[in-house]
Order: sequence, then structure tokens, then C-alpha cells
Amino acid sequence: MVQEDMLLATSRRHISRIEQGHQVPSVRTLEVLAEQMQIHPLTLIAVAYCPELNATSVSQLLKTLKTDFKDLVAD
Repeated sequence: MVQEDMLLATSRRHISRIEQGHQVPSVRTLEVLAEQMQIHPLTLIAVAYCPELNATSVSQLLKTLKTDFKDLVAD
């Protein structure tokens, strides 16, 4: 998805600043961007924590999340 596709959500400059790490998006901005991309907002947050976007990094992150969720809801 290119920046122009997300202009309905926010300005091109704002998106660029987020991509470059100069600005932190609000939860609402993440929700709007995710809606435009047709993904869950948590996916955007999870991607931010992947050192690289490859199968190994994503798999490791999902494994960590699964363990963390289990620990949170453990009796």
C-alpha cells in the first residue's frame, strides 16, 4: 500500500513522519490506517516490534505473543 492510498486516513506528511520514526501515531490513527489496509490494528503494532519483516521474525514474535497471552490468562 502506498501513502496515497492512506490519504483518507491522514496527511502524506504525517504518514511519512510515522514511517521515519519521527512521530508516534495515536491509537485512533492506527485504527484508521488499519481500517484502510483492511487489517487488525494490532497487526500494525506487532509489525513495529519485528526486527525484520521475514518469516522467522514474524514466527518468533507470534510465539512470544502466544506465550505472553497464555501467561496473562493463566489461572
